[in-house]
Amino acid sequence: MKLRNLLLVVLNVGVFAQFSQCEEIISERFMNGKVFYHVKNNSKDFITDSFGDDVTIKWFNQTLDHFSPSDTRTWLQRYYVNDAFYKPGGPIFLMIGGEGEATQKWMTAGAWINYAKHLNALCFQVEHRFYGKSKPTDDLSVKNLRFLSSEQALADLATFTVAMKEQYNFTTNKWVAFGGSYPGSLAAWYRMKYPHLVDVAVSTSAPLIAQLDFKEYLGVVVDSLNQKSPKCVGEISKAVKSMEGLLKRRTGWWMIKKSFKLCDDFDGTNAKDIASFFETVAGNFMDIVQYNEDNRGFEGSKTANITIDTLCNIMTTNLEEKTAFERYADVNDLMLSVFDKNCTDFKYSKTVDDMQKEKWDSPSASGERQWTYQTCTEFGFYQSSDLDGQPFGTEFPVKFSTRQCQDVYGIQFDENFISSAIRWTNANYGGKKLKVSKVIFVNGSIDPWHKLGITSQNETSSDNVVIFIEGTAHCANMYPDSSNDLPQLRAARMSISIIEGIGITRGRLIHGKYFGPVNETSTLPKGINDERIEIGWISQPLDHFNKHDNRTWNQKFATNNTFFRAGGPACIVIGGESPMDPRWIVFGQMVNYCQQLNGVIYMLEHRFYGESTPTPDATVESLKYLTVGQALEDLAKFIKYVKSNEIHEVILFGGSYAGTLAAYFRQKFPNFSHISLASSGPIQWKYDFKEYMEVVGTVLKQYGSCYDIVKSGMEEMENIISSAKNESKPVNDFLSPLTLCEDLYAKNTRDVSNFYASISSVFSYYVQYNVDHSAQLSVREICEYATNARSNRSQSNFQILANLINLMNKNMDEECIEVSNDDFCNFISQTSWEDDAVKYGARVWNWQVCNELGAFQTTNSNKQPFVGVTTQLYVNQCQCAFGKKFTEKYIQNAVRGHNLIYGEFKVPRYRVIYTNGVNDPWSKLGVLSLQQIHQISTTTSSPNGNCVILIKGH
Repeated sequence: MKLRNLLLVVLNVGVFAQFSQCEEIISERFMNGKVFYHVKNNSKDFITDSFGDDVTIKWFNQTLDHFSPSDTRTWLQRYYVNDAFYKPGGPIFLMIGGEGEATQKWMTAGAWINYAKHLNALCFQVEHRFYGKSKPTDDLSVKNLRFLSSEQALADLATFTVAMKEQYNFTTNKWVAFGGSYPGSLAAWYRMKYPHLVDVAVSTSAPLIAQLDFKEYLGVVVDSLNQKSPKCVGEISKAVKSMEGLLKRRTGWWMIKKSFKLCDDFDGTNAKDIASFFETVAGNFMDIVQYNEDNRGFEGSKTANITIDTLCNIMTTNLEEKTAFERYADVNDLMLSVFDKNCTDFKYSKTVDDMQKEKWDSPSASGERQWTYQTCTEFGFYQSSDLDGQPFGTEFPVKFSTRQCQDVYGIQFDENFISSAIRWTNANYGGKKLKVSKVIFVNGSIDPWHKLGITSQNETSSDNVVIFIEGTAHCANMYPDSSNDLPQLRAARMSISIIEGIGITRGRLIHGKYFGPVNETSTLPKGINDERIEIGWISQPLDHFNKHDNRTWNQKFATNNTFFRAGGPACIVIGGESPMDPRWIVFGQMVNYCQQLNGVIYMLEHRFYGESTPTPDATVESLKYLTVGQALEDLAKFIKYVKSNEIHEVILFGGSYAGTLAAYFRQKFPNFSHISLASSGPIQWKYDFKEYMEVVGTVLKQYGSCYDIVKSGMEEMENIISSAKNESKPVNDFLSPLTLCEDLYAKNTRDVSNFYASISSVFSYYVQYNVDHSAQLSVREICEYATNARSNRSQSNFQILANLINLMNKNMDEECIEVSNDDFCNFISQTSWEDDAVKYGARVWNWQVCNELGAFQTTNSNKQPFVGVTTQLYVNQCQCAFGKKFTEKYIQNAVRGHNLIYGEFKVPRYRVIYTNGVNDPWSKLGVLSLQQIHQISTTTSSPNGNCVILIKGH
């Protein structure tokens, strides 16, 4: 069943200045924390153009002043559309433009395009007023720039959204706003100010606090340089001190001019020129740190291949041949050569002259004049040299930037004016305390802008999600993937695609397991990024049982050592049939246990799930390395690694299939761990797990006539379908008010069986996850609806059942019941790690079920209310996904062989705590009493004892 939980997938927004194929970047300037490109522009204004059949430039008639009803002037705002992936009902992605030109390149590349492909989204990109070709006024005079503000920009987005909803008839589609850097701020503020227009916002590298003196910026630059090369910072400090010494004499001025290839004579008595020069050469490092190793080369950036390592290598090599001052100048030479420039512009008066130009064809109209105006009237954000201890000198204090506001825009733009504007911005939007929901805040540790953003879940509501990526820079997660991406960056991109509670993606309930994003009502706090979590990787053999196979792969694990004290144990959470969720080592009862024991907590991701990908794909040839035996060997090797860190005792925790592994491990490797907690773990696997639906039926019987209503309704439904077997038309109308995703023909037995399986899966989902609140509706509420409807006597049992199914689907943001068996087969036949079936584990778990475990939830028992689901449905699906050899006999033998190896209840496993809930359907395959298992003792006080805990009502 598709579970269209409003679960955010996301992310990406066009980073600031972006340029199309008809523009050539001829220079780049780093100013006020932003890169501004000067381009050779061959394009024309106000032309509707197409880039292939899918991407089109269009123009929207926008209001000039949204806050003055009497002002009816309008202007043309540029936007892009890409409908290549869109299917009716899909989400609408709105990329918010920022302080630079919006371009076509972001309409066909970047992480958000990958998400759009998977989600069938329509993509808009809206250019920000006063940037690029979106020119609301005749010029950039101060009189006209009063119409440039974040509030006007947000109102532009609102007006645009309303218009597009009407134009395209987007009545029920979910809208997701994307933004990076300043547009990231706009994305969060848009969701806050206009929550009725946008369902989700993704706020990447977004400064949320306006601040006059952003001196902390250089602090992050220094920290980032230190991480790469502590010696680098010291050499910069030496160079700057030499420069400061050279200011004291005219020969020093000449040396500075010559060494740094200045375009004009240097006057060591001109404070503004000194400040401009020191800021310019410091900007060489600020620029590279902010965008370090971002995959922005596809935009055309000429500095994309220059990294922190590049600059620090220059500063820390040739120490005998060159002084630190000379090496600092060499860094400047590198930056000049990248843009084929002969000299360094530093003259303050020239900068001001350029910035004062008001015409659209002036160089500063590429963004400098506009963005600086916004800093002077809303944000500040001035990266000053006022921070103690940083190596770039003290020559460009905040007053240098505030004075520039006056010199460029007028004397009234003094520090008091700017400070007052900043106070209003923070009062208007709330800074980090903004009252907003359904926003993902993403930041990187190397990006200096993270200091003004939300980087911890503690800073915002649990209705939002915080992702903080160690080792990455500005908007890193937004760019296209690269083979050089850090593992944590890849993990962040994936976690963004499955973040719970906000967004749109698909999941499926298959063989009693949910595959897809975590359910939005999970009891765990939202957000996987916690300062207590460290991500690591361990090299594992591909095949533990073939010593001649030397191939290896990297398995992901997470660590929380917050509570660890010498002598404490290692508490290992075993990963199961889904991507690893590191929150399990931060929150929950297991964490409480381990805290009391002063233990270190680990979580090991299961091979072939999440990012633990041993092979290039998930073809049958690759999946042969996915077995329970291989997984146990992985765990054994990981425990050896853990014990090498002076850990003596190991406690294992596992739930569901991972609970099975926890019990099996004590059997196969009794000397590797001290005890296992196996929660809801099947021990005796079955080919035909008909008892699963029996438990579902038993739970329904606990609520009045609920069971009878469902059973009678299913029988009526079966009669409706059976009576139409000779019909040439679909039976959808006869099944009204039940909503089906596709046409159902009664003579198509596989589709009919798949349809029945989809219905029983809905009920089993609510029963299986009832007590842990993964489902928003409880079984009690579902059954109350059914019994109340029956008491009215105005509907048949089938109609009550149909309405009940629609209610449960709506609760999961699901529109219809799946019918097509072919569609399901196509889904689980996907083999790329980027495909949803593989990424979320559906194909991988199906392989384990078909190849080893069985556990097909059929309706073969007369002690349950559902119909029409036999083992043959699952055998057919195994064959379509993995090949014809997966016959009924093959799968039966596989399950029999598995039970033979691991012994079901007959094999001694010492010091295992088995916990199960009576109302959990999987309990029927688990240990429910000590009498079922071979034991030495019936109490946990015995050193070899086992314990069984059976929880009623769960």
